[in-house]
Amino acid sequence: MIETTQAEAILMLRKWQEEKTLLQASLSLDRTRCIVLGRIERLDSDEVQMDGSSRDELGAQYGLVLRFANVRRFCFGDMAHLPQNRTPEIQEAVEAFETHLFLDLGACMCVIFAIRDSRVHQA
Repeated sequence: MIETTQAEAILMLRKWQEEKTLLQASLSLDRTRCIVLGRIERLDSDEVQMDGSSRDELGAQYGLVLRFANVRRFCFGDMAHLPQNRTPEIQEAVEAFETHLFLDLGACMCVIFAIRDSRVHQA
């Protein structure tokens, strides 16, 4: 993986937003994991909001809201940066992804994967 700046990470997220790229965001803490599948709904210099299809008890919409102030480190990578000793099932899943943005949140990690050829599945 290649360490990058917040500004460069926002440029990548902006590109994905403009292209309506389908994304998979994975949050993990130890053995706990949450996965959100969707597109970037809102992006500014403070945060990114992905997939507005979910609503909380007050009616606010979001699937993932990530505040950049919480990110300790930003890194880019592609599938070549992942371990090579994969089972055929994992290899097939990995091939569905084009690139990823790794966000170090301290105890929690977030990885946002761009899904290959997702523009053909635009809503």
